[in-house]
Parts: sequence; structure tokens; C-alpha cells
Amino acid sequence: MRYETTLKNTNLQAFLHTLAYSEGTNLYPLADQYRVKFGSTPKKPRLCTSMLDHPREIYQDKAFPKGSDASGRYQFMSFTWDVLRKSLDLPDFSPKCQDVACTGLISMCNALNDICLGRFDVAVQKCNRTWASLPGSPYGQPTHLLVALRNYYITMGGQISMIE
Repeated sequence: MRYETTLKNTNLQAFLHTLAYSEGTNLYPLADQYRVKFGSTPKKPRLCTSMLDHPREIYQDKAFPKGSDASGRYQFMSFTWDVLRKSLDLPDFSPKCQDVACTGLISMCNALNDICLGRFDVAVQKCNRTWASLPGSPYGQPTHLLVALRNYYITMGGQISMIE
């Protein structure tokens, strides 16, 4: 599977954990993080019942009237998942496939090398148009402070390069 070796990189693993933290899916047990659908709360979880494909279920409420079908640990939109699934030849929506797809998406943001080399701030800036929860995101949703994400990344074992 593509990105198999890259997924072993400690900095990439820490970045994936940080994305889950930023997207709020880390509030669930690890197995459930890959099943979380948009609109979930720990008290009222909305979880995928099948991991064969993206659930494609749009959730709307007063706070988010446009709705979203974001799902999984990294909150993939179905149209993004479809592109990644085809380009990476992914068989299903399993945790391994989501990790590979997320790595592919990071690569599409031209941030994979930055992450592997510990250029965390640069990587976040490159990925903030993909994940609305990252600082500097243009989507008007609540974002996290860069320092908080950086600290979480370090806690998850990520290394910061002194040369950004």
C-alpha cells in the first residue's frame, strides 16, 4: 500500500494524532475515532456502522445549516474521499486506509516532507485550507492556536526542527 513506509515516521504519526486532536475526533476511543461522523459529541456520538465506504450522511443543525458529511478520524468529506480512494486504490474506509488517505492528502498539500523533517509550523500553514480546524484556515470555523497544536504534537512524540 502506498505510504506504508512513510506512515512509520514518528513525526507523521504525531501529526496524524494532532489532526485528530484538532478535528475533535481524539475525544473518542481510538477505534471509534475512525468511525466519527460530523455532528458527533462524546455524549451523543454519531458513528459509522460500516467501514466499507465513506458513510455519505449529511448532518445539519442550526449552528451548521449548510451541513457536512465529514467522517472518520480526519473528517474526510465524501468528495475528497472519493478522489483519494481512487488515486490511492483504497479498498475501504478502514483505519489503515484513512491513515493512508490522510497521508496522501497531506502530500497533496505539499506538506509531507515538512512534517517528516519536523517543520511543524510550515506544515500546519500548508494544510490549513484542507482542515478547517487548523490556525489560519479561511473557512470561518473555530480553529486552534498554533502553540496548542505544537505542544500536542510534541506530546505525541513529534520533533520540531530548529530550522523552519
